Amino acid sequence: MVARLVRDPFDREGWLFELKWDGFRAIAEKDKQGVRLYSRNQNDFKKRFPVIAQAVSALDNVTLDGEIVALDEHGHPRFEWPVNRGPQKGEVVYYVFDLLRLGDKDLRSEPLY
Repeated sequence: MVARLVRDPFDREGWLFELKWDGFRAIAEKDKQGVRLYSRNQNDFKKRFPVIAQAVSALDNVTLDGEIVALDEHGHPRFEWPVNRGPQKGEVVYYVFDLLRLGDKDLRSEPLY
């Protein structure tokens, strides 16, 4: 969940790469206890990003790994917008990278396609 700066880009068979969106990496969980939305440091994001928590509440029994991003009118990420507290600017979206759990099945050990 943590990006690492390297001098040169590389490509290696068996590796997958994700775009860096300049947002907040977040885990979203929905089960019978409700919705949890939090950072890798366990910071609660539900109050900060209620539109994302509400969207996750429509799902059934899942755990997702993704990034919360604020987009400007051109669809470009603006990291300073979600960082600054106060009225949220831009369109807030949750880009999901991985489905970690579906129902009672833990998918973390499944191969990536």
